[in-house]
Amino acid sequence: MTTDKKPKFKEGKLKSGIVYPEIFPIDSTETVLNVGCGDGVQAITYLNHFKKMVGVDIDGPSLQTAREVANYYKIDNLELIEANVENIPLSEQFDKVLAIDIIEHVIHPDLLAKEINRLIKDDGELLITFPAMHDKWEHFFQFVGRKILRRKSKTVYKEGWDPRQH
Repeated sequence: MTTDKKPKFKEGKLKSGIVYPEIFPIDSTETVLNVGCGDGVQAITYLNHFKKMVGVDIDGPSLQTAREVANYYKIDNLELIEANVENIPLSEQFDKVLAIDIIEHVIHPDLLAKEINRLIKDDGELLITFPAMHDKWEHFFQFVGRKILRRKSKTVYKEGWDPRQH
């Protein structure tokens, strides 16, 4: 199903991700594992720069957005799997692995690292990032909104682990 309506996804991820192909090039003959793929923006960032990309994420609604993104941008070489990145149900190995802003979301980072090691080829390459200043900026803007602009907080924290929380 192809749609003309642009799906809603995190535009900021797309804007900040434009540097990735410069610092971490992917060739159109390479296979890519995207752990914690979220709403699929890395597939747009690397559009036409991979043979196949497999995105894995635990969050079903984010994967639905990723499917809509793939349909809208006509990305037919993107496979999406709903699974915990600490236990990925794959056996094939990949040329490149992307782990963009995921490490701070998992309960057991050591298990994520083991999965990446298991699924990357011996000569493969990994790009792993984390949002070093994300929480500082988010807390600052929440403070400004509450104290200066007198807005009520929209942040809702769930009890226990939530893959969307830092």
